[in-house]
Amino acid sequence: MSAPDYGPTTLSTRLALVAAALAFLTTLSNTTGAVLAAAGAVGVGAGLVLPSQRIADGGALALVGGVALAAVAHDAVAIPLIGAVAAVLAWDLSEQALSVGEQLGRAADTRRLEAVHAGTTTAVGLVAAGVGFALYRIAFRGISLAALALLLVAALFLMLSVRE
Repeated sequence: MSAPDYGPTTLSTRLALVAAALAFLTTLSNTTGAVLAAAGAVGVGAGLVLPSQRIADGGALALVGGVALAAVAHDAVAIPLIGAVAAVLAWDLSEQALSVGEQLGRAADTRRLEAVHAGTTTAVGLVAAGVGFALYRIAFRGISLAALALLLVAALFLMLSVRE
């Protein structure tokens, strides 16, 4: 009889990697942002493979930084918002994959739990991005995209500090 495998769960791992790839794709308009986001996506993947929450968190932070850098150089608002949601999803889903795998193991049937968590997190992120986009279009017409990107980074750091 072999020991149970307490590695990251499969579904959340796959979804985290898809989200990291999407966040990276939204940064392709800016070379520096894309390089940082690529390093972040690799970091999220490495954190899931090793498994190490610190490495995954560092990768997600680099993803957010890459999205923020790319947002400064981007003319459209929607693409950086999608990138920010994807970066936060990559971070949250990697944490979910690691913590559920550590607690229940890979052999446990956690697909429903993971799907509900991923769907809820995605819905909250898209609603937040929609509200942010609406506020930008209505109230912040005079603000540059760079200022909006810095506000986005500040909001993400606030979310990270509250979560801990």
